[in-house]
Amino acid sequence: MSTKHHLLIRFCVFNTILSMIFVLLTSASVFGGACNKELVNGWGGEWEPFILGTPTNPSGLDMEILAAVVSGTACTLKHTDKEIPWKRHLALIEK
Repeated sequence: MSTKHHLLIRFCVFNTILSMIFVLLTSASVFGGACNKELVNGWGGEWEPFILGTPTNPSGLDMEILAAVVSGTACTLKHTDKEIPWKRHLALIEK
C-alpha cells in the first residue's frame, strides 16, 4: 500500500473515532452520565501516535480521548487483545 493510502485510512478511522466520541458525549449529557455498562476496547495494532502500547495496556492520543470520555460517565472501560473485524465493528455501531 502507498503512503497516501495509509494516510487516507488513518484519516477515516480518526474521523470515525471522533464521531463516536461525539455520540458518547451527547448521549452522556442527555442521560445525566448514566451508563452502567462495561465498554470493551478491542486491539487493532499500533497506529502511532494515536494508539501505542500493548493490547491490554494501550496508550496514545486515541486512548487518552477515550479515557476522558468514559471518565465522564458511569461506564467502565476494559481493554482486550481480541481483534474485532471491521464488518463486526460496523454492525455493533448500527445496533
